[in-house]
Amino acid sequence: MHTIQTLDLNDTRTIIDAGIAEAERIGSPSNIAVVDAGGCLLAFARMDDAWRGSVDIAISKAWTSRAFDVETKALAKLAQPGADFYGIHASNDGKVMIFAGGVPIKKGETVIGAVGVSNFLPEQWRRLQAAMRHPLGAHQFELSLARPEVLFDGFYDAVIADGLAPMAWSPLGGGLVFEDVLGSALAHFAETFDSSTAGLALAWLRRLPGHPAPVIGTLKESHIQALHRDSSLSLDRATWFALLEEARSHRVP
Repeated sequence: MHTIQTLDLNDTRTIIDAGIAEAERIGSPSNIAVVDAGGCLLAFARMDDAWRGSVDIAISKAWTSRAFDVETKALAKLAQPGADFYGIHASNDGKVMIFAGGVPIKKGETVIGAVGVSNFLPEQWRRLQAAMRHPLGAHQFELSLARPEVLFDGFYDAVIADGLAPMAWSPLGGGLVFEDVLGSALAHFAETFDSSTAGLALAWLRRLPGHPAPVIGTLKESHIQALHRDSSLSLDRATWFALLEEARSHRVP
């Protein structure tokens, strides 16, 4: 009979308490999740003022780290467009997290569980990096033509300046890029470039410094291939800025 080593509830209490203490020390209210050797959630803590939207992210980071027995940040480079694991984030019903925060817990060489943490702003990830032996690899955040705010508040600049690979979740703005003035502009330029509107929206993203990897929510290989092809379009500066201005509700003559 094969015996499986795993974390128990007492172990998780120690891990959660240590995580909360460190989060309080660096001033970063966080969501902390711990899973057992089977990837099942053992314990979760959401600190006061931690982002509600990061609850599922923290749990999924822990699950991903156990599912692949690897730190989630290590999956980032392998999941870039053209890399071997591109599209892995859309597997397992979109549960796979491919940015820093998930770490397997080992006893000797055996993985007995994993922990996931989510909720980082620039000063917070810099404090985390200062306490780590290995460099952070990537950061995922909301970015699309319909939600370009991080381009104007210094957040995106901080990601690039710190050498993190940018990853854009909800790169189509939950469908908002296809609506109203922006949708009309995308349809117009898509016809000009013989592209899909979704592919053109992703091409706009990819032209940003750092070439952010769009985190798309599909498992259909044909759809992934079509988006990869269209997102490789080389947009000229005039078209790129015209789309941005349409997104910001400013008409370009």
